[in-house]
Amino acid sequence: MVKKIALFFIILSTFIFIFFFKKCKKQGNERLIEDKEKLINNVMFTGIVEDVILSSNHGFGIVKLRVLESSITKKCKADLDQYFPYHIEEGKAELYSVVSSIEETGDTIKVDSNNLNFYYSIDGKEKKGELFMIRGKLAKDFIDLHTELKCE
Repeated sequence: MVKKIALFFIILSTFIFIFFFKKCKKQGNERLIEDKEKLINNVMFTGIVEDVILSSNHGFGIVKLRVLESSITKKCKADLDQYFPYHIEEGKAELYSVVSSIEETGDTIKVDSNNLNFYYSIDGKEKKGELFMIRGKLAKDFIDLHTELKCE
């Protein structure tokens, strides 16, 4: 009898785990689709790296840029509970992403939000970084502490 009860609880626990796993996965996929729709917004710009500020959070940081060309004149980073991965204003831009391999000031970075990427070169080789909506408290606090561009 005890073995049957134990088996019942193991089976029940397994079904509960699978249910919650699938629910979390579905919510995560919905959030990724929503983020992708926000980022496909025809924002493209090219800038020269003026400064790179790295956090202690897995290579996440801010690249401060002097804008050379842009499809828009202003785009604020804030969007409700999350941040866009860039902020553009008055000929300046900031890129928020995993940027630990970007070290040199004077390098050129091209941001193409429709493709969810930014492009730069290291030692003459083209590299690609990923654009994503910023949700985590650590990253948002880091941006708020080090940004020069404020949303108004």
